[in-house]
Amino acid sequence: MMKSSILISDLFEACRAGNQVSRDYDPQKWLAYEYSTDEVAGTVLFCGPEQNAPELRIALGQTGWHRIYLGIHYGMVAFPLESRIQIAGQRLHPFILRARLSGENWRDMIEPELPSRRQAGYYTPAEEAPGWREVSWDVVDEVHWRAADLDGRDLLISPHREINHEWAAAALAFVRLEPMDENDMADVERERPRSDTRRMFGKHDGSHPPLDEQETRKWLEPLRDSDFEIIAWGASFTDQTFYPSHVGHQQSDPWHVLSLANKRPLPADGFDMLKCAADVCHEMGIEILGSMRPGGGRFPPSHLTQTGRSFFYDHPEFWCVSETGEPVGHLSLAFPEVRRLQIDVMREYFDGRDLDGVHYYFNRCFPFVLYEEPVVRDFQARHDEDPRRLPFEDERWLEHRCGYITTFMRELRAMVDEIGRAKGRHLKVCPTIVNSIENCWINGYDIATWIEEGLVDGLLVHPCFSGIRTDGDDRVTPETIKPISDLAAPRGVKVWADLYPRYKPAEHFRQQALSFYDAGIHGVGYHDYYVRCQRKSEWSMIRMLGHREELKGWRDKALSFSRTHRLKSICGMSNDPRYWTHTNG
Repeated sequence: MMKSSILISDLFEACRAGNQVSRDYDPQKWLAYEYSTDEVAGTVLFCGPEQNAPELRIALGQTGWHRIYLGIHYGMVAFPLESRIQIAGQRLHPFILRARLSGENWRDMIEPELPSRRQAGYYTPAEEAPGWREVSWDVVDEVHWRAADLDGRDLLISPHREINHEWAAAALAFVRLEPMDENDMADVERERPRSDTRRMFGKHDGSHPPLDEQETRKWLEPLRDSDFEIIAWGASFTDQTFYPSHVGHQQSDPWHVLSLANKRPLPADGFDMLKCAADVCHEMGIEILGSMRPGGGRFPPSHLTQTGRSFFYDHPEFWCVSETGEPVGHLSLAFPEVRRLQIDVMREYFDGRDLDGVHYYFNRCFPFVLYEEPVVRDFQARHDEDPRRLPFEDERWLEHRCGYITTFMRELRAMVDEIGRAKGRHLKVCPTIVNSIENCWINGYDIATWIEEGLVDGLLVHPCFSGIRTDGDDRVTPETIKPISDLAAPRGVKVWADLYPRYKPAEHFRQQALSFYDAGIHGVGYHDYYVRCQRKSEWSMIRMLGHREELKGWRDKALSFSRTHRLKSICGMSNDPRYWTHTNG
């Protein structure tokens, strides 16, 4: 049964800003329209993608702690393309509502929660994923946003008009506030992180790097008071850095075609995104690793539109090569020049920045060693055979390829330890690998040796999105990760399971985390956490998945974070499904 609550649904009256809202279209104002469901009737505030409405204040008029739920009508932006469109190969959101409470200097981002049946069934059949709900143009979607002390505070909403999101719509249908009593406050206290629940790993790969402190906080503040212990923060795509660099070349965005189209600027003079992120993470008690994505080329022919300097494009002689001699769009770690450059860039991460270690993406731009001339030559010298005529799975060939990447890991560990000695503390090396020991081995990752030699402090296990797989399955499951955990745990190496797919109901995240904990892992992780924290009902569960014992009793809590309200009428028109054709024209 739903608790008693305060419903603010006539937002036209609640906003106290008649000059910023209109019931008739105005490109500089919010548009107001009426709606009704079985439980709620009110006025939506809507800003279309072509409008430039200002930030709007909505009076809450409450004191004390409340849970805040937002009712959102996504409209037609949710209907045809499941919340995403593509421009120049880059996924953009046609709907983003920005929200904050008065007194805060950062704006949270809220996007449509449109779980697909395909994604819901990725690990289990959709019908076994409680919390699945239909979210489309003809519903108001209610999501749990946060719990907060509302003394003297109002809600402020705005459309998202930053680079790469100029065409995002925004809307809000209602605000529901649940007053919190002593039991509720005790429940919130149980949700807070403790030393034994800080066991989650998040990654921000550097896509659209922040341009100032406010933008940096936009991506990091959702982690406050969460179970995240470590964040891998994208610092570069090999030598294309997102901070002022003397070793590489600073870029405004790794996806150059999009940066060029949108004229995305470089950060303001003197702003160091990596240092700022480190300072904010430590302020929240979270460790931060400088993260390298070993960027290669974009998929042809889009790579022809890339701009800016890049070691990859300047040095095709260091690319991987297929068995037929054709170049492959990855840098090869068989070349000392490639290893040296990447380690020099990662060494620079620490210059004037209080980082806790480094992270490397072994799940992107791989494989890292193929049939390059020195690789073939060394194999022939050792085995007196041409590897290009052997099956790819030949154990001698796999072991040979692994050797080059293990050399890279030894060199990386030596560099990090050198800096750690100078700083007087241990610094971490925590790469992302693929889903199983077998698929690591066939892709060149001898993780048994990495663990045995102390080259890594932790491993984030990610799906194996590669055509090179031993079992044909890309998923991370309890069965694929348990052998990795069994190998790592005796050596004190932490293992995190990267929860995929990115989008699914909160209850499904809870179930999935519990299944991985039963397999003996240390914690769970989130590739591209920054696209998950915008889906608020899901994030309400994700942020506390380090509570491995409490999770067992939180099914009802997970299911409470979202609900849908089917529209009966909108804009004064009936929404009876019997009378609407497929597109209404």
